[in-house]
Amino acid sequence: MNLTLDLFMKDNLIIFDLDGVLVNSKNNMKNSLNFTAKKLKIKLNFKKYLKFLGLPFEQIIIKIGVKKNIALIKKIYEEASIRKIGNIKIKKKDLRDLKKLKKNSHLAVFTSKSKKRTKLILKRYSLFDCVISADDVNHGKPNPEGVFKIL
Repeated sequence: MNLTLDLFMKDNLIIFDLDGVLVNSKNNMKNSLNFTAKKLKIKLNFKKYLKFLGLPFEQIIIKIGVKKNIALIKKIYEEASIRKIGNIKIKKKDLRDLKKLKKNSHLAVFTSKSKKRTKLILKRYSLFDCVISADDVNHGKPNPEGVFKIL
């Protein structure tokens, strides 16, 4: 059976979030946020940050009380995150489960993480038929735009 025909024969679609679902990236986030705060000499509270996890980064930063330099904060945060991104992996047990699901389902990811960091995390896995990141949508979660793009 050719790959194109095989893709159309699958009836199921499963859409996953990345952070906290497929991978545990809390340590990376915490270290990156702390590094950013120290470098810019500003207060960035990680506990508050976690409360808004899932929203686009800029929205989280605004919700935790930061009003200025959001683009610079994001740039430094992303650079810090990328330095250690190789430590973020899908657990072996979850990987086995995903491979089983892949046999009968399309698998997709919709994440609030940037496209660059998402690609760096997922590049070692060839499991997902579609990956939509914060950079692929005009309106981040909880807006359904990313889900519609996957569909």
